[in-house]
Amino acid sequence: MGSAPGDDSHGFQEECLARGAHICQIFTHELERLDTLVDFIGNGLRLGERTCCFSAQPAEGLVQEFLAGRGISLTGARSAGQVLAGRSRDFYLGGGSFDQERLFAQWCRFHGEARARGFTGIRALGELVPELERLGLGPAVIRYETRLNALFQRCPPTRALCQYDARAFGGCTLMGVLEAHPLVLVDRRVHPNPFYRAGGWAPR
Repeated sequence: MGSAPGDDSHGFQEECLARGAHICQIFTHELERLDTLVDFIGNGLRLGERTCCFSAQPAEGLVQEFLAGRGISLTGARSAGQVLAGRSRDFYLGGGSFDQERLFAQWCRFHGEARARGFTGIRALGELVPELERLGLGPAVIRYETRLNALFQRCPPTRALCQYDARAFGGCTLMGVLEAHPLVLVDRRVHPNPFYRAGGWAPR
């Protein structure tokens, strides 16, 4: 899955990815999602970053197999406290609601733990769950994504990638998602996002 990345990259290309990078990927099939997850997380483990991975469709056996092919032990990384993983629904809808303040407190806790344990930074991947759209929470999700830009910039080195299933979210939500992310992943390349609104997202 992919080629060997250079230091400080995100796992898809050789160019360095700056701290605070906040990327979105809108995918259309499972292999695309999984390919991205393995490359992005695997490179974070190789660089000594603490990795957080919240996936709507965990495939831990496959992830472990692909990482092992790169000489990375997922079991060992978990034992060392380098990996924090779980289901997206539990993370984003814990307690039965999409509570932004709870989520921001979680991110701050993750950063504090990473710093205390001496990790080089945070590598975060989150797949937003379809329930959010079905509950009519698209606008709330976009506001949350917009606020993350400031949080990631002021926290210890963070590189984050947000995955959205194009089949599960409406066009209005996906357009807002694009407007909230400074960077976008297309065909295994990270690009400056021409749809990004630096001044913030405005509801339609």
